[in-house]
Amino acid sequence: MLSETIPVIFIGRNHDGFWVVRDAEAKFGGLFWRKQAALDFAKANASPGRYAAVFLQARFELDLKNHGNPLIGGVGTVRHLLAVLWRKAASDRES
Repeated sequence: MLSETIPVIFIGRNHDGFWVVRDAEAKFGGLFWRKQAALDFAKANASPGRYAAVFLQARFELDLKNHGNPLIGGVGTVRHLLAVLWRKAASDRES
C-alpha cells in the first residue's frame, strides 16, 4: 500500500500476452484480453477511493484466483498444449 488510503495495483502482461491486474495486498486480481478492461477492473476493485497504478515492464503471472475474464485461463492452457503439439509435429517431420 502506498498509504493507508491509496492502494497499489500492478498492471502488466503475462507470458501469454494477457493483461494482468493484481493489488499489492493480494486481495484481488484478474486476467483480461484488453488493457481497458484491466484498468476498469482495477478502478472498480480499488473503490471507493483512488489507487496508484504501477505498470510493470517485465512479464508477471497472476498468483491469485482469476476474478477477471474466466475464459482466459483455459485459453492459456490450450495455447500451451498446441505449442507442444506443434513442436512435436515439427520434430517428427525433421526425422
